[in-house]
Amino acid sequence: MQKINCVGVCNGTGSGKLYILKDEQISDLKNEIDSRLETAKFSNAKSRAKRIYDDYTKKAASENLKEAADVFMAQKEILSDEEFDKFVVDLIENENISAADSIRRARDYFCDILNQSDEEKMMARSHDVYEISDMLINELSDEKDSNDALFDSDERVIIASKHLSVSLIIRLGRERIAGMITESDGKNSHAAILAESLDIPVVTGCLADDLYPFEGKETIIDATDNLIYVEPDAITLEKYSEELSYKDTLKNIGDTKMPLSFDENKIKIYANIANANDAKEAMKKGAAGIGLFRTEFIFMDSYESPSLEKQFEIYKEVAEITDGKEVIIRTADIGGDKKVPYMTMLSEGNPALGLRGIRRSLSEPELFKTQLKAILMASAYGNISIMFPLVVCRDEVVQAKKYLREVEDELKKENIPFDENIKVGIMIETPAAALMADDLAKISDFFSVGSNDLTQYTLAIDRCNSSVEKYYDSHHPAVIKLLESVAESAHKNGIKAGICGELASDITMKESFIRMGYESLSVPVSKIDALHGFLTDI
Repeated sequence: MQKINCVGVCNGTGSGKLYILKDEQISDLKNEIDSRLETAKFSNAKSRAKRIYDDYTKKAASENLKEAADVFMAQKEILSDEEFDKFVVDLIENENISAADSIRRARDYFCDILNQSDEEKMMARSHDVYEISDMLINELSDEKDSNDALFDSDERVIIASKHLSVSLIIRLGRERIAGMITESDGKNSHAAILAESLDIPVVTGCLADDLYPFEGKETIIDATDNLIYVEPDAITLEKYSEELSYKDTLKNIGDTKMPLSFDENKIKIYANIANANDAKEAMKKGAAGIGLFRTEFIFMDSYESPSLEKQFEIYKEVAEITDGKEVIIRTADIGGDKKVPYMTMLSEGNPALGLRGIRRSLSEPELFKTQLKAILMASAYGNISIMFPLVVCRDEVVQAKKYLREVEDELKKENIPFDENIKVGIMIETPAAALMADDLAKISDFFSVGSNDLTQYTLAIDRCNSSVEKYYDSHHPAVIKLLESVAESAHKNGIKAGICGELASDITMKESFIRMGYESLSVPVSKIDALHGFLTDI
């Protein structure tokens, strides 16, 4: 057995035969080329690639994978990028370079520029350019695709490659992909986000070329404990047998509803959502409620600030879908890595420490009050609670609740019904809030721990920076101590506490969460089934 250290990108485990994704190598290096023919080949390759992207977009949309469909549409736009197009054609016509190698050079040139940016969004864009370029090069080849064996088989595989590929994930799906190993992609790459939503574990930190001697061997990846096992021995197989067999069961079950009926003294599973479709899926899977409605996506997906009426209709629809189950609506966490193009957002040296969360809401009271009004109006149609993000002190909660009271007074004057006993909670995402939890609990109806930011701020690790990703550890003793302290403060003051963020999906923490006294875990919809399986075994 070979045991290899790695770094988890998307938590979980998977097993299958190791497959190394080959880079396309086309033997078309010529001293003399027909530039007109090469330019025509390039143009034809772009046309074929656009049709492929249309097919991928339709497939993603049909499977309710909005993020993937959006990525494909964005990648298709790059195929029409004039600067990329001109760079390739200039190399063909002026430097006598083949279409395939001109694309390679253009790819390397633009990826280098994008990777020099400090913005994670621009670095993610470089992966798009890389994936598009590889597709174009493949479309130029008259030879058999060296990866055809992968698509011709029906085996479950662990795929190792330099970069994750959104199109590959869509093409094969979670039925074939048991896990992925990438050389450099981080949590925020488009492909990693898609893999996370499909419950595909991903690890990084080892070179695909170094794994060639093990290709075709049975492999287990554990993205939670940061390990790869090639040809695992009997002890290792026994260790992972329960989890892996349960995942295979889930794969075969498909969309069968698995109601979540937990002992009230244990823990409830809520869902993280961004829209009404997510809420529908969560209810199909038997979620106990919505623990985190990320409303910032309503603002990010609009060309202008969403009106009171638009927000009300969205919140109302979710309230009705959940049919009396609790829906915790987080006010917009705009700022940091969540940009809204029509809002004035100053350039910040460290956006994670800048104007975001409740700070931004309090700095734009009219926008904030409009959202609060829409939430209150929707509260007449279901079991809605309000939650404020990135709180660091008592004054922020007091000011936010002052605006809430003002909006309630407006609705009363307008004779518009709302839940006058609506619960108001806060997110514990900073060490400051965790340390002040006892004081904050006295003015809150509930806590929800945002484990991603709490880990980031506690350990001084930028969670969007792949170069320090290996130091990002939600199991760090300092983070665990804060989690224990928050739960203790909540219970001391008679309020409930839950956890959202990646740590909520971590099955290794199930008994710790129960011991600490957390009442709920709020997880991505794709994680509900798996978490249900492990919690019912407690």
